[in-house]
Amino acid sequence: MNTTDSKFLEELKADLIQACASILDDMFGTTYAETAGVQVVINGSESREMYDDQPGMFFHVDQQLGINIPRYSGMSISQLKELALAEFREYLASAEMPEYGGRFSPSRIRLENYRGEVLDLYEYRAQGSLGSWTWSWGWASERNDYIIPHEQFKAVEAEVNRLHCEAREESRWDNFESSKQLHNQAQQLAERLSFSHRHLYGISAD
Repeated sequence: MNTTDSKFLEELKADLIQACASILDDMFGTTYAETAGVQVVINGSESREMYDDQPGMFFHVDQQLGINIPRYSGMSISQLKELALAEFREYLASAEMPEYGGRFSPSRIRLENYRGEVLDLYEYRAQGSLGSWTWSWGWASERNDYIIPHEQFKAVEAEVNRLHCEAREESRWDNFESSKQLHNQAQQLAERLSFSHRHLYGISAD
């Protein structure tokens, strides 16, 4: 199967999912179209014991957890965010306890549609200007400074590619932690770009 056929089948699958959701809406009237196919993911890291015979020493692995969304519940986007925040805060409270194997420390929430396009992000970000920065948790949709202007799209795409290339180079030299951090930076920038496309035009960045 060539690339064109594969992309056609992916788009056909996505269209079928949306069509089925619309049919169920018409039949039951219990699902908002705005939440049909929406996925909620909490990104973070999991603590793992480094040595079985030496407890108390840990390493951390990137992890992401999905949130179970009640089907046909009539849940709006704002209600979905509240559900995500409640679970996020539980993990955040657990992360403040003494470290143990299997502890999950959350870093951000990502809402995406059935195409993988970012609808919103919840993360810890700086606001303000030089010399008066303040840090707080918040949704990207509530912050005008988070949206990337259209004229910067190409430059940001180039930066995403550069970060991935640099990460691969670091990996070649066994600098795996540096490589992971660069890949994470690229991923977060790509998600911000996807969010900006959706916010400005209602279309994907592809």
